Amino acid sequence: MNSYPVEMNSNLDVVYYNKGKLNLFRIKVDVTLYNLKHQLNGHLNYGDTMTEASVEYLLPSVDSDERVRFTNMKLQYVNDLITMFSIFS
Repeated sequence: MNSYPVEMNSNLDVVYYNKGKLNLFRIKVDVTLYNLKHQLNGHLNYGDTMTEASVEYLLPSVDSDERVRFTNMKLQYVNDLITMFSIFS
């Protein structure tokens, strides 16, 4: 059995790359948008010369009928990252 060190300032997240299969890995919480893109490229796009141009977040919400809905939120600023990571903290 393999064991891997866990960074304390990280969240376990599911990431879809090009709307393909999901990837589960840890993302550092206290990062800039540039560094988040760098993390994603390192994990999902390893060895490829193409890089991630934009990052979208599926913002969950519950409507009046108690159904969960997801809204695409394009991350453009560092405050968007703070909001995204604080929702599930």
